[in-house]
Amino acid sequence: MATQHTPESAQVLLLAAADHNLHVLPNLLRQHTPNVADPETLRTPLHNAIASLEKVEPQPPSAEKLKDAETTIRLLLENGAIWNTLDKEHETPGCIAYRLGYEHLYEMMVDAGVRCEMILNAIGGWEQIDSDAEEEGEAEGTVVVENDGEADDIPGLVSIDSSIGSIKNSDKMDEDGVIVDAPEADSEKNATKEKKSHPEDIAAEISNPDSTLSASEVLEYNATTETPSYLSSTLTFTPHSLLDSNRNAVMMDWESSVMDLTASLLLPEENTTNRTVLNVGFGMGIVDKAFEKGKPTRHIIAEAHPDVLKKLREDGWYDMPHVTILEGKWQDTLPIFMLENPDVTLGAIYFDTFGESYDQLKQFFSEYVVGLLDPEVGRFGFFHGLGADRRICYDVYTKVVEFDLLECGLDTNWVEVDLPELKTEKWEDVKRKYFNLDTYRLPICTFGA
Repeated sequence: MATQHTPESAQVLLLAAADHNLHVLPNLLRQHTPNVADPETLRTPLHNAIASLEKVEPQPPSAEKLKDAETTIRLLLENGAIWNTLDKEHETPGCIAYRLGYEHLYEMMVDAGVRCEMILNAIGGWEQIDSDAEEEGEAEGTVVVENDGEADDIPGLVSIDSSIGSIKNSDKMDEDGVIVDAPEADSEKNATKEKKSHPEDIAAEISNPDSTLSASEVLEYNATTETPSYLSSTLTFTPHSLLDSNRNAVMMDWESSVMDLTASLLLPEENTTNRTVLNVGFGMGIVDKAFEKGKPTRHIIAEAHPDVLKKLREDGWYDMPHVTILEGKWQDTLPIFMLENPDVTLGAIYFDTFGESYDQLKQFFSEYVVGLLDPEVGRFGFFHGLGADRRICYDVYTKVVEFDLLECGLDTNWVEVDLPELKTEKWEDVKRKYFNLDTYRLPICTFGA
């Protein structure tokens, strides 16, 4: 049964976290969920514990204060504090730690995110949940943390659940202000550059940090780039991009430097024994053209979109004797390919699809890469856009995917690539950015010794 408490006592929790008051906090956390937020700033106790270290005086915080802050953060996390809740400035607690330069606190938040996502992985939380109208806040890749209603009757506070990206108005909110669910950083594990799409007003609102969209609107918006929607959309090839019918960027030419390096690392010159290549997701053909520079003996391309297949034919890929085109979804074509070619092994495999979730990437490397990759010289890579909207999400999902790959017997070497500044004009023809960082982590995976 939830413990009843007053707005004043919950405010004490927010203040105690900011003060790192370790005498008061344990008792408060026995009575309150840590997932409440100030209605003005939307900062949770976890935000406050880190933000209070901001250097407002010439002297930095003492070592004792930093130790108390670390203990406070650990205590809040142990009691169920959500790692990726956004405040009004669109920052997670980890974002604040990174901005203030507290690397060890930032790493604590990254580790908390990794633990959360690995638990979701273990319980199947990354699968799309079929929800009725009353459960629309439970978006893909989420798990709802029960708050036992503890904040439901507290005027002037914000109650947070853990539905990733869900933003909904509470049916108990009154004119005095109260109970709304706070948004969280987008933790969609989008290995496949799943850029969202929706009518213009919805798309613009979703990109707005102060968005007030309902959960159902967010879910409808997210659904428009799922594979069935994407495959039925009309694509537009421009000199610099490939766009779907809603102007979501399927691929852009700024990726060329990344793809050129990827191809050279996956199929290096020293690999003279197996120069067979598989690429899943042709798009603009950037990585396939880069692979061709390495003169593969056989080049297999899996592509599902009819417009891209048409372009492949127009550009002569079907006429190349060493090229095999697998037409259709890779989930359908690769099993047939493996049955028809039981002895084939591949020197290089690359994966870069659109409109698919992390589950599909994980299925691909756990079921197909392990069966097709040459155990001696084979290398596997993929476009790493997991959580690329903000640094902490990118850092979390870098570790998550590395753990999952290791579980399949694959070691991962990350090559950091400094990107030329992605200026605004690079994105002016598309709905929204799908990569928002200065550095790209390029994965090269091989079977461990």
